[in-house]
Parts: sequence; C-alpha cells; structure tokens
Amino acid sequence: AALCTEMERLLEIDGESTFPRIAELSSEFHTALYVASANRQLLAVMPALIEIPLAREGYHQRTREMIERGMTQHREILDAIAARDGDWAE
Repeated sequence: AALCTEMERLLEIDGESTFPRIAELSSEFHTALYVASANRQLLAVMPALIEIPLAREGYHQRTREMIERGMTQHREILDAIAARDGDWAE
C-alpha cells in the first residue's frame, strides 16, 4: 500500500515531471507481487514483460489518465489480495 500511496502523492505534486519516479515505484509494486506469489516461473518471466516495455515506451509517453488508471488497478489488486479473492485479483 505504501508504494501506491507514494505514486499517488507524486502524481499530485507535479504531474508529468514525476512520471519517471512513478514508473520506478510501479516496477517495485509489480516485483513485490511476483515475490509474494512465490511462483518461480512467474518470477522468471514477468520482469521482462514489464521492464522492457517500460524502457522502450517510457512513462513520458503516457497520459495522466493512463497513469491514474494504472494506479486504480494497483489499488484494486491490493483490495483483492486483502479480500483473498483470486478471481478479482486477476
């Protein structure tokens, strides 16, 4: 939850200038999910699926609305995990 809170705080501070840091925190969020899953196959493939597109496209090409939608999805994932609802988390 702390990563989500920090991403939201950064977006409110200065919008686009904080996108690179938000991208780093988003990456940390996804990494934390992989590690928590304890799924070795997921741990092996997911970093490439996230890091390569972020490096290629960069958050600078994303709109504020896209980033806000991603943050909403992060919160929903955390809510689903807290509710122990695997279907919702997917």
